[in-house]
Parts: sequence; C-alpha cells; structure tokens
Amino acid sequence: MSSITIKSLPPLKAIRKHCLECVGNCRDDVRTCTGTDCLLWPYRFGTNPFRKTMAEAERTKRGKTMNHRHKPQ
Repeated sequence: MSSITIKSLPPLKAIRKHCLECVGNCRDDVRTCTGTDCLLWPYRFGTNPFRKTMAEAERTKRGKTMNHRHKPQ
C-alpha cells in the first residue's frame, strides 16, 4: 500500500483509487466496469462527469480578471 492514505487525497482521486483497487489495479477494467449500480461508478475516471465546462468567452473574461488582480503595483 502506498504511503498516501485515501483520507489525504482529494475526493475524486480517492474515488479513482478505490475503483482501481476494486478491479485489481487494472486500468482497463475500470473503463469496462459494469457496476453501474455503484454510486461511485460515474466518477470512476477521477473526474466529475456532471460538472459543466466553462465557455471559452467566460474563461477568457475570468483570465483577464485574474491577471488584473495579480499585477504588481
């Protein structure tokens, strides 16, 4: 077992680690997992499939705002 415990991982990484251990640490088996009744199944790749992606215009706008705030004075 690694020196990193599941408690110290961000939630999505902990779910990914759990899924890998569940299928015997075989990445291909995580992809082909048929355990759709598992509450963690949608998150098995270590990402949130329900998170909406930001439109490019909004990303640019926020990037400009962040750059403006962090400029040295």
